[in-house]
Amino acid sequence: MMNGYVTGKSANVGGERRRYTVIEKPDGWCVSLNGMTTGAFPNRAAAATVARSLQHQADNLNHVYERKSH
Repeated sequence: MMNGYVTGKSANVGGERRRYTVIEKPDGWCVSLNGMTTGAFPNRAAAATVARSLQHQADNLNHVYERKSH
């Protein structure tokens, strides 16, 4: 069991999906989730590629949790 998960389920199950976004900061483009950001990427395209990859992985995890809860 992971720290922070008392029931074994993600706190996000059944709620809104996580959404990764790309934001501009003074030092470059970052991927953001719930106010937290990655380090800066040199251009928006690179940050967008990482955001899409993270979103795809998160969406797949949500489907796994949804299947287990039924």
